[in-house]
Amino acid sequence: MALELFLRNVPAQSGIAFVVVQHLSPTHTSNLPELLQRCTEMKVSQVNGSTAVQPDRVYVIPPNMDITISKRTLHLKRCEIDVKRGHVARNDAGFFQGCSSGSEGAAAKTGDATGQQTDCGT
Repeated sequence: MALELFLRNVPAQSGIAFVVVQHLSPTHTSNLPELLQRCTEMKVSQVNGSTAVQPDRVYVIPPNMDITISKRTLHLKRCEIDVKRGHVARNDAGFFQGCSSGSEGAAAKTGDATGQQTDCGT
């Protein structure tokens, strides 16, 4: 997995926090925090409620949640179901907006199964 390889090569004391957003089925139980913890000396935890971002940590979004960042704090919101399409409507744009407005030193990069990537940063 690319994420495991990435974390194996990031220094444990880089001064950077990482937020992992994995889009899973709303009913899927994720063991991603435990899997990633095996790849890094940084603390890996699943975000629960509002969480102040600290350096040298990896934060994992729980299933069926959207995440935003504002003033160095992660915020969760339950995903909405897109009735027309019959699937979960994600708001990745909200996360990127938070990275580019008011979260000094924040950057974001996404990649998906199609290889499409998005970047932002301040």
